[in-house]
Amino acid sequence: MRRTGVLLTIVIALPLSVIAMVALVKELSDQFNPCVRWEPAAFGSYRMGAGERCAQMTVRSETRSQAAIRVLAVPGVIVFGAVIGVLGTARRRPMLVFAAACLMFIEALPLVFSFWPLALVTGAWFLYVANRLRPPHPEPGIP
Repeated sequence: MRRTGVLLTIVIALPLSVIAMVALVKELSDQFNPCVRWEPAAFGSYRMGAGERCAQMTVRSETRSQAAIRVLAVPGVIVFGAVIGVLGTARRRPMLVFAAACLMFIEALPLVFSFWPLALVTGAWFLYVANRLRPPHPEPGIP
């Protein structure tokens, strides 16, 4: 595709990618935050005394490894899909763009109650681009 097609692909993939990157940064900061407790059977937050290190302690109801797997499975795959979709468009690789479209359609499922329209629009655009980049089929009977 021409430059305008690549720029349009970036513009379409950008909103969902930014949301996914914000989620990645937030989860990564929670991994190293001393004011976050990781307890599989608890949830919520509570206030500490004035002499404590944290003004407010947050308790997460999962382990650190569960949170890392969850973050890699949803926002990580979205960012990966957007990157390979844009690279596939820029390098004219239809199979790479098709793989990105499949990843976006799959990621619409966990996002069903939030940002699923963005994932569907991005996946549909990647599918359109992959179809446009596909080489034409030869006519039957013509060598």
